[in-house]
Amino acid sequence: MSKFRLIIKGIENKKFLIIVEKETTIQNLSKEIEKVYSSLYHKNISVLQIKNKNGFEIVPIYQANQVLKDQDEISVNYILNKKKNSFEDQNEFKKNEKIPKENIEENQVSQILQQKIQNKLEKEMKKKIENATKFKIYPKKTDILSQLNVFDEENFFEN
Repeated sequence: MSKFRLIIKGIENKKFLIIVEKETTIQNLSKEIEKVYSSLYHKNISVLQIKNKNGFEIVPIYQANQVLKDQDEISVNYILNKKKNSFEDQNEFKKNEKIPKENIEENQVSQILQQKIQNKLEKEMKKKIENATKFKIYPKKTDILSQLNVFDEENFFEN
């Protein structure tokens, strides 16, 4: 038996506690999620962030039940409000590829996550390029010519 906490981030980033800390199994927790599923959806909450031993995983709420059953141990479960894009707390993003085409809202969430990841990667690449080009040291021309020893006038005419 593990302790679970489910925190809802609702409209205007206010937190609504749905399940208070209590000893429960994953199956019971997923039953609780099924009970509040429709009310969560009406509060514009569509993404579940699960922190497990592998890090953070983000899944659409309609897959929450399956993901919870697949996990051995989950420490904290957050449900995030997709309209506020409150993704600052995550260390990792995991894109969920099995989103049905008929579910437009979930595809939008996936696109938002993909865009955030792409923006982050672009910023990191820009920083790496700036750092690489910032400290270029060019050798003096005389140093290069003296190392080449292609044509030595004095020695050429003496021979």
